[in-house]
Amino acid sequence: MKIWMALSAALVCLATAEGLKLQLHSSLGQPPEAVKDLAKRASSISATFQFAAPQFSYYVDILVGSAHEFIRLRLSSDPLTWLPGPLPKKNYCNGSTQANFDLCVRANFSGVFDPVSSRTFKNLTTTLNLTSSDTRYYALGYYGQDTLQIGQRAIANVPIGIANQYTLTPQLGLGIGGTGSEMTLLRTMLNENIISVLSYGIYLNDYDFNRSELTIGAIDIAKYDGPLITLESDGTTVVQLDNLQYNDATGGSPEVLAKSWNANVEFSTGLLYFPNGPLQAIIGDFDAYFDTTYGGYLTDCSYRWSNKSLIFNFASTTITVPASQWIVPAYTVAGYQVTLRDGSTPACIVLVDSIDNYVLAAKTGFVAVFGMPFVRAIYLVLDFTNQQISFAQAKLNVSESELRSLGHDGLAPFATAIPSNTPANTQTGSAIGGPGGRTPTGFPKWAPGILVPFAFMCGGVIFVMFDP
Repeated sequence: MKIWMALSAALVCLATAEGLKLQLHSSLGQPPEAVKDLAKRASSISATFQFAAPQFSYYVDILVGSAHEFIRLRLSSDPLTWLPGPLPKKNYCNGSTQANFDLCVRANFSGVFDPVSSRTFKNLTTTLNLTSSDTRYYALGYYGQDTLQIGQRAIANVPIGIANQYTLTPQLGLGIGGTGSEMTLLRTMLNENIISVLSYGIYLNDYDFNRSELTIGAIDIAKYDGPLITLESDGTTVVQLDNLQYNDATGGSPEVLAKSWNANVEFSTGLLYFPNGPLQAIIGDFDAYFDTTYGGYLTDCSYRWSNKSLIFNFASTTITVPASQWIVPAYTVAGYQVTLRDGSTPACIVLVDSIDNYVLAAKTGFVAVFGMPFVRAIYLVLDFTNQQISFAQAKLNVSESELRSLGHDGLAPFATAIPSNTPANTQTGSAIGGPGGRTPTGFPKWAPGILVPFAFMCGGVIFVMFDP
């Protein structure tokens, strides 16, 4: 694979009294030149091009198999990890056509993995068939297992899908699946004694700073303010919201938009999905309009810095999400910012949509889904072993790190537990699309700037940092 981004990184692994701390410093270019080049060659097929890459996705770089093939995967809350298989033939992507564009733009970004080159690969001879309600989006192939190297640590016998035909984006799954017998990356790490608990902490950070962290088997107590609150949740990612307020920055009291929501928290879903009442109140205050070509609510970018905010009130904590985290520049997959109706004013997208357009979540019984804009404002910990979700208001743009390893009791030593009356087995996974197709089971018509993480493992804790 042609590596189109320049990377300079320094890795330091320090032993401390509390365990091991890892620091990473990296510098990357943006937007991806390979994607821009392919988009230029395919300018005549803009309809297909609009679906060519994921929205607001975070990526992790890994090495696969005995040949250490470099692969870049979308970080996902789904349980399944699957990789792009070999292209159908040599020079398949030389000259873009409507037929090969979707696959080639993903292969250019993620790379491809050829199981023949790996002595450690095992074909499990079962069929991979990932499809959505929108038949344009799929991944077809077979299942196998191989060694994945994340940073300096190799994880053997990880179950993976190998896709030979796909219009979805290859992903690294951080979910655990619906049954204890289903093998996933996290369960494999637990079985290999790499981690002692099925848990990880996520710090997405400020949209404009674009430096994020993931710790598996540990939390970083330097990344949040106040105590973590812990909700007992059968679905692990399910929360009960007391009320949602909107601060319009006019000096008055925040307006209560809704009360008593059963919601799902999804770090790899790009939008906030609300009922239509709160949705219309929000987009109306920003003079936003739905652009059918782009596939999202567009507005003037000056609103990003208007001091308006959404306020999420839970039983014992309040999370404030400023407009700068959910009104962001509206980029295409090629890295170009679209314009408003006047044809000259740079546009921003309001990262909200109707829960009616997230069909799976709505059918599951969720009133709302809190995606990346919410998660950027918090430090989030998911503990699948103890079926708990914990979070606190994040400290944005901090470089300090103070790791604490998690044991079988999970977050008990670090958090305040609050009982949560939530339905069982209600995980929906991540919405890999958005407003463009009016269903989050497929890719939207818009595709903002891509954030690229790099992962390292140190002393039994995986530490991942994302940079643009």
